[in-house]
Amino acid sequence: MGIDFSNSVWSLTKWFEENNNWLMLITVFAFAQLINVILSTFKSIILVKGTKNTATIVNTISYTIGAFITALIGSVVKNVWLTIIVTFVTNLVGVWVGLTVVEKMKKVRVWKISATCSKEDWEALRKEMINAKVRFMPYETPWLEKIPFDVYSYSKEESKILSNIFKSYKVKYFIVENRYSL
Repeated sequence: MGIDFSNSVWSLTKWFEENNNWLMLITVFAFAQLINVILSTFKSIILVKGTKNTATIVNTISYTIGAFITALIGSVVKNVWLTIIVTFVTNLVGVWVGLTVVEKMKKVRVWKISATCSKEDWEALRKEMINAKVRFMPYETPWLEKIPFDVYSYSKEESKILSNIFKSYKVKYFIVENRYSL
């Protein structure tokens, strides 16, 4: 009384043979393989960083599509070189797409950079940070030879700008990632 997937794959095989539609076969195979690679990329990341429930769902979907592709290869495609070429290309494209999507979905991270600068260089450094639209907060202290300040960086690009500015003035600094919110 269960579902017999062998008949549906056999029907698909029969349809491709009767219609001699190999372009459609390659398209279906490539599309299914691309979806599988993208999901497998998500799966790899979610298994490490996700919750148990999310990992379970993504893993289940990924392996189910993988089973479909295995059945498709075994009963319809039957061409080793086609399978290798499609798998190679879909992995090149699919992993890149999967990682790009994951990167776009990441939460914004805030990096707190605590630094000190000599009093002689402070005014020039301050003006350069203002011109670069860097948000910073100096502290008033009784410390006479150095000016302590904090900078909050929201992107790698901003951090690169800061790194170049800091090198020019021999600024000493350390970076802390802010992972938590109130």
